[in-house]
Parts: sequence; structure tokens; C-alpha cells
Amino acid sequence: MVFHWNVTDDGAVLAGQINPLSLFRSRFDDEVKAWLRSLPCKNAHTIFGKLVEEFEKAGVRILPATCYMDGCLPGEGVLTARAPDAREARDIAYGAVVVRDMGRHDVGQTVLVKEGMVLAVEAFEGTNAAIKRGGKLGGKGAVIFKGAREGHDMRFDVPVRGLKTVKMMKSAGVTALAFQAGRQIVLEREAVVAYANRHGISLVGVKTDLPPAPTRP
Repeated sequence: MVFHWNVTDDGAVLAGQINPLSLFRSRFDDEVKAWLRSLPCKNAHTIFGKLVEEFEKAGVRILPATCYMDGCLPGEGVLTARAPDAREARDIAYGAVVVRDMGRHDVGQTVLVKEGMVLAVEAFEGTNAAIKRGGKLGGKGAVIFKGAREGHDMRFDVPVRGLKTVKMMKSAGVTALAFQAGRQIVLEREAVVAYANRHGISLVGVKTDLPPAPTRP
């Protein structure tokens, strides 16, 4: 299990990714095994929440992972040259509802939809595996909606996408990705948008009634 943290005078910011399979394949010490056993269910919020609790017991305040990332949190609107077409827009609207319901149960952050049918729901396997699976089932033209749950703890597991995500979309035949405005980190934004434009992929931020991610401690 690997993670990184950046320390400021105000506290620490968690960054990077933990492969979910680490929970089954890593060798933990007795203390970590004990607190994993204490969790009634294991998902991003319970596991990372416990990790943050342990950091703060040691005197390290954990800040939102979106701190100082103002330029990496796109707002409402289309980022690319192509906007979603009418069918994609309908699928995006449906995907937003499904993701909201998924979040209530801590299932995942990503859903793939095509012509009103849910092709794949992200669970333990992660976003890229869900994209690959959904693309294989639905063929070209699926859309993705990705979002954080209502009440999401922005100190960890904030939705993120970058070049790897749009390249996986291209490979899987996914033609549009929508996300909650102000609640998703985009890494290498210029490169992501340029790649999406070259391949006719639409990227769009959707307004919700959820609060934007904090950008200051």
C-alpha cells in the first residue's frame, strides 16, 4: 500500500493512489490488521477515514486533497470542442442520478451508460476496469458520469481523471465523460483536453446542488 503526503504549515495533504487489491495482498502489521477488523464495512470512506484518524491522533492534521488546486477543478460547462449530442446528454442526465444513488451506498464513483442502459457500475475494481468492462459490453458510444457522493470527505478519494482516463475511454469506444462541476480533479488539463479533441471525445462539467470542493484549509 503506497500513498504520499505533502506537508504544509497548516497540515498534510494526501495524494496518489492506493490499489484496492492491496487490502488483500499487502502484509500489514498487527495494529493495522486490528483496525481493519474493527471496520463494520470496508470502503473508501471507512478505510481512508480510519487512516486519517490515525494521522490526526499522531498530531498531523489532514487537509482536503483539493487544497490549492483551483486550476484543476473545472466548473460547469463543456471543456472540449465537441459538446455532448442529444442522446449523450440524456445518458449523462441518467448517469448523474445513478451515481448519486451509488454514492449513498459507497459503491463507487463511476457509471457507464448507453441509450438509457447501465453498462457498468464501478465497484472494487476501480474506474479504468469499469470503463473497459462497460465499453466491451456496449461498444462505441457509451458515456461516463463520474462524481463524489453527497457529503463526500474531500480529504481523500476525490474523483480524479487524467490522460490515462481519456486514453482508456478512446480504447473502450466511450464518447463522452461528464462530472460534477467543481468536485473533480483534472490532472494535465491541457493535455487531456487536447487528446479528447483529437479523438472527438466530449468532456463536460455538470452543475449540481452539491458544494464545490474546498481549495483552502
